[in-house]
Amino acid sequence: MLTREDIEKDLPDKYRKKLIRKCKPIAPRKSNNDVHLALKIKQLFENLEAIDLNREGMTPRTEQKVLMNEIHKTTRNSSDA
Repeated sequence: MLTREDIEKDLPDKYRKKLIRKCKPIAPRKSNNDVHLALKIKQLFENLEAIDLNREGMTPRTEQKVLMNEIHKTTRNSSDA
């Protein structure tokens, strides 16, 4: 049985190149929504890091309210732009 190397060694260079598998091209973005979403997420994490949350003193519900408030602020600010 012939292997790929056996076949390629007898071929001229111009045909050998065609046997090399190429990666599929990455699908281009259809819109900038992906970029905007990534920027929103980045801004959200920066805001959450900037807030020095004292989580030990918070109840889970209070912590959830603070986090949701930050999410709403981030989404409102970026949708206005």
